[in-house]
Order: sequence, then C-alpha cells, then structure tokens
Amino acid sequence: YETCRNPDLFAVHGLPTSQLCAKFGVVEKPVYIMFISCLVCAVLQQAIDAVKGADTRDELSFVQKAYCGVQLCTLIRETYRLIQAVDWFAEDASFWQSYNLYVYAFIHSSVFVRSVMMSMIVLDWYSASLLLKQVMWFDGKGYSDEHRMVMLILIFQFCSSAGIFGFILFTHLVPGIICYFWL
Repeated sequence: YETCRNPDLFAVHGLPTSQLCAKFGVVEKPVYIMFISCLVCAVLQQAIDAVKGADTRDELSFVQKAYCGVQLCTLIRETYRLIQAVDWFAEDASFWQSYNLYVYAFIHSSVFVRSVMMSMIVLDWYSASLLLKQVMWFDGKGYSDEHRMVMLILIFQFCSSAGIFGFILFTHLVPGIICYFWL
C-alpha cells in the first residue's frame, strides 16, 4: 500500500504517483488509519451533540453551528489550495488534461471526504429534529427542516468545492453512471 512512495508502480498524466502525491500534498492512508479517522470524527460529533444545551431541544447549539462554519471555511481553503496546485496553463497539457488531474486530486482529497461526512452529519441532525429553527442567517421564516437539510447538504457539497463539484457531476459522474449501465 505504498503507492505514493513507489515511483515505478504507475503514472497518472505522465507523472509518477509519488510526484502527484507530493504536488497535491496527498498522503495515502492505510485502512486502519481511515477507520481511526472516521471513529475520531464520530466521537467528536457525539461530543459536540452532548455539549448542546438542554434549552435548545429543537435547534443546533452555538457549538454545532460554529463547527459547521469552521468545517465550511476549511473546505473552501483546501479547495483553493488544490486549484492553485494545478498548472492550468501548462504548455504540454490541454485544459481538459489539467481539469482531469484536478478531478483526480479532488476526489482523493480530504475536501471531498469531509464534505460527504458533513452531509451525513446534517442528515443526523435532521433525523434528530435539530433543524427546526434557523441555522444560517438567511434561512428564517418559511423554511422547513427539510428545506434546511437540503440547503446545508447543497452548501457542503457544492459551496465547499467553490462550485467545481457541480462541474465534476456533469463531466464525470453522470457520464460514468450512464456508461456503467452499458458496460
């Protein structure tokens, strides 16, 4: 499981994977590290839920809202770091090659994994009826808990990637799903 440390294993876009890992700051993680990481996130989420005050039964606490804000800011910062790491105007690569390289790095980055994790947390909050009251400054009257759930998931999936995940859906996911059924 040492792909990033073995330059002879395979290459992506003409670069040995060790160079890709170094350029994008990707560190391959063994399964037990991924498990421990997920376990720590789950325990952290349970601790944040436990901190919630008794007087806020049907809404998120300040700590939970702050956690959302910090995660969203971190995701956006990491997205811009990935965007800057791609040489979009390289002489030996077309725009689509650079874009595919970005997609490869994005899908393997913590940005994608963490945005999915935050969406799962939002679903947990929805099932615990914690989205009945205002979560963001712009979701006041007229929003139901279902509206808030969908809004937060869309924010974590699309805004956290600076909207690029929307392009990835149409250029990679939808064609992949269509091709999957034909193959």
